[in-house]
Amino acid sequence: MITVAQVKDALEMVAAGQAEGGDARVARNLAPRYVEHGQPCCLVAVILHELKFTVPQLRQLDAEPGKGGGGVVFSESRHPLVKRIAPGARQLLDYLQRWQDQGSESWADLADRALQRGKYTPHRGTCSPWHRDHVARRWAYETFPWNEVTDGDAAAST
Repeated sequence: MITVAQVKDALEMVAAGQAEGGDARVARNLAPRYVEHGQPCCLVAVILHELKFTVPQLRQLDAEPGKGGGGVVFSESRHPLVKRIAPGARQLLDYLQRWQDQGSESWADLADRALQRGKYTPHRGTCSPWHRDHVARRWAYETFPWNEVTDGDAAAST
């Protein structure tokens, strides 16, 4: 079983290696996908690939119907691989995917937000003042479940 700690480690590695990275498809106003030109192209796909998911397995996620013409949200997939991910790790991947699919933050900023490191700087770009104020304020007081390792996660990693 893939644990929250493993997903966090992969997120750290990906965000450090591609600090300004983002989903190029979303930036071009195209539907999000897991694979483009034979390579993982979104943050969640790159993390899953780091966790030894293969490109053909990620393509299968793209083949599953999702909202808006893109691939399915990972946590909503019926693919058997989803069962290999601990529930807290799926929540973290879902959180990352939902924010990344909006296309307004770098992967490093998303990692900081998800892992609650330092002071979060609200979206760069064209979000509304309401969104900046309320999302940033909520983030400052929110505790994410994946930042507290559960007994199930600890047992799965031993």
